[in-house]
Amino acid sequence: MNGVEKNRSFLTEFIIVILFFSIASVIIVSVFVNANNISKDSERISYFSLMSKDIEAKLSNACYDYDNPLGDMENSPVKLLESIGYTEDENGVYIAYLNNEFEYTDKNNMRYIVKIKAVVDESFDYSKIVSYGLSFSNGDDTLEDKEYYGISFNKLILRKEN
Repeated sequence: MNGVEKNRSFLTEFIIVILFFSIASVIIVSVFVNANNISKDSERISYFSLMSKDIEAKLSNACYDYDNPLGDMENSPVKLLESIGYTEDENGVYIAYLNNEFEYTDKNNMRYIVKIKAVVDESFDYSKIVSYGLSFSNGDDTLEDKEYYGISFNKLILRKEN
């Protein structure tokens, strides 16, 4: 009888050890999955941050006309956005599409959507302010609509005195 009791207590202890091991394994696997998701989000935000700074620099260096700030001149912000691959929708928002490698692509191969909204503030006597809102969001229909990154910046246009 004494040997049966030892075997039974050993098996009970062994089952408890396996139970704790399986609980710890589940916790560790979920930690690694969450770390991987955080890493992907961080990479995505880094790309979007770099792209937004590039777009901001290009738009800041564009040619602005006081009478028509977004204008149709050769180096105007509108022409610049169109040359990069942006198209204007019916609401005046410029839209471009990115693939998984964060390269500009067409709508059929998109993974992300980039939107740029420009608003001109003409309430000042000797200057105008062009405010840009830039957002990067999910373009995949299978996933929830999520904005990953957004930034806004301004361009001051001074009126030239004659």
